[in-house]
Amino acid sequence: MSKIKLITIDIDGTLLSSGQQVPKENIQAIRQAVNQGIKIVIASGRPLSGILPWLKIIGVPKADDQFVIAFNGGVIQTTSGKLIAKNAIDYNGYKTLQNFADKQNAYFQVESLDGSHTISRLIPKEAQMENYLINSALQIHDQMPEKVEFIKPMINGSQQELDRLISIVPKKNRKKISMSSEGPGITWNLCPKRLLKAALSQSSSIIWESQVTQQWRSETKVTIYQCLK
Repeated sequence: MSKIKLITIDIDGTLLSSGQQVPKENIQAIRQAVNQGIKIVIASGRPLSGILPWLKIIGVPKADDQFVIAFNGGVIQTTSGKLIAKNAIDYNGYKTLQNFADKQNAYFQVESLDGSHTISRLIPKEAQMENYLINSALQIHDQMPEKVEFIKPMINGSQQELDRLISIVPKKNRKKISMSSEGPGITWNLCPKRLLKAALSQSSSIIWESQVTQQWRSETKVTIYQCLK
């Protein structure tokens, strides 16, 4: 029996090629692992709605004992949709980020379990593409409801605009948020660093309750976590 118990795979730039396709070699390797009883866990910035189509392609079923880490670590769910763990930004945190975007005349949205939310009326093409790729309905509000779960806030714009915004973020805020560019210069995530730490902690304790070490298998372009008993 294989010592490998769990394989985690990112979607964009890892599972998928630049043409938004899953290479046949990846599909074959993943399905072989599934047949051997190895858990396949997608760890992605996408929500479950943007992960499910790819799970079907690689042969991972909707089930209560199959898991995904979504929203860059903001949520852990089963592939059947059962919520295991969630970390969200509070309303004051949202307002801080929204105010920064407003001052810079930048488009800002928040992705949540029930879709994407914004108070902007002009939706840039980059935001439209983002919501299309993740199968997320965009809800436009006059004022952001406090009941929204602020899981993944982001600014969408051109690469030039994102580079400019990143350069002017106050240093004190850089300690609280983790900024990264996703896709071909489409989005800039403003995700608290604690979310990823919490997700990794939850995934090792809830899913496996064991210590994990990371290995890299370059030929299949996936990251393997070997659980040590």
